[in-house]
Amino acid sequence: MKRIVIAGILIVVGLAVMSVPLYYRYTGNQKSDEMVERFEHMIEQETVTEHEEEKETCGQEETETTVSEEDAATLAKEEVIGLIEIEALDIKYAVLEGTESHELSCGIGHITDTAGIGEKGNCVLAGHNGSRHGTFFTNLKTIQTGEVVKLTDKEGKEHGIVERPDHSGADSTS
Repeated sequence: MKRIVIAGILIVVGLAVMSVPLYYRYTGNQKSDEMVERFEHMIEQETVTEHEEEKETCGQEETETTVSEEDAATLAKEEVIGLIEIEALDIKYAVLEGTESHELSCGIGHITDTAGIGEKGNCVLAGHNGSRHGTFFTNLKTIQTGEVVKLTDKEGKEHGIVERPDHSGADSTS
């Protein structure tokens, strides 16, 4: 009887220990997805506002649309500066300013002393090659030449980076 109780306790403890990484991965993915969704919503709202401002200049009535205070506060707190998307790897993550533990557990970090998204110079991003909070760049080694890496900045402008198939090692941006 004592052996059965000890075996039961060990099984329960083992299952609990194994479930912790699953919990972290689930909550990390949820937070990352929420940041991406809020960023996309913010960009969409800014685009609607700009479109309405264009209508006003043509003599039409303007209806003011702004980013919700909740979205703005969340994005400011997390310092989301953009999105990175690699369709070939089925990944889309928020890009956060900084590369401390907090930023890298939520998404992809932008190294502060480098050029920003879409700015002249080298924009350097850092991300985990898998972690308990998400897959992040785990499958990056499987990317093929010619695949598009799309970065979207706060203004909604997309910057695509494609490795040229001529294997020259140069990147082209748009």
